[in-house]
Amino acid sequence: MKKSIAFLLALAFLILPISANAVELAENDAPIPSEDFIKVCDLLFSGNGQAFNQNDENVTHIFCNTYIDAYTNRDYATILDSFFKENVYYIQTHKESVQPREESVYQVAPRLVMTKSYEDSKVHLVRQSGFPYDGKSWYFIVTATGSFTYNDSTFQISSFPNPTISVSFSDLGAAFTGNLESMTTTTPQLNSSRSSASFTVTTKHTVSCPIPGVDYVTGTLGPFTNVSNFTISI
Repeated sequence: MKKSIAFLLALAFLILPISANAVELAENDAPIPSEDFIKVCDLLFSGNGQAFNQNDENVTHIFCNTYIDAYTNRDYATILDSFFKENVYYIQTHKESVQPREESVYQVAPRLVMTKSYEDSKVHLVRQSGFPYDGKSWYFIVTATGSFTYNDSTFQISSFPNPTISVSFSDLGAAFTGNLESMTTTTPQLNSSRSSASFTVTTKHTVSCPIPGVDYVTGTLGPFTNVSNFTISI
């Protein structure tokens, strides 16, 4: 009985300093806004993005109105912290460009086939829950890029090739490393009027982290599964 009590006390003293070290490391390794995050903010506050809470409610207007002063002052650190404080669950951004027509003096009829390029991102706000980095947060960004053709008379998509998908980790902190474990992308499907195409990207990622109080040992947070739905319109 005495041996069991002694063992439990020793275990308690072992866990306490590890927990303190975990908190200290997380604070010392607090992330600063990355270039990816700044790009997301610029798109969101310029009207080219939307923010949603966990219930899929659009909170863009409320959030941008609340933190417009921080954005005007380029205080991205405050915005970074506020996304989590305001329980923003994900952000979607959109960029597009239309290739100009190639006019010719010999051209009799206007060109009907146009090409539009797009770059859409879904930003997942991820927060670790549980020992040893409870509350540790970061952004996992899934970006779809590509181009499609459409008829500029009927405004119907004529060709929509598979998109190029890339992922990035933003604001993890120097001591943490993100790892993409798997990714699947569905084939783009046109809607009934052929005015838009939709596809889904499902990803699974982990984060490698140092184990507090133990040298030269790396732990793993996750895996975290995220579903990114994209709809690209003319």
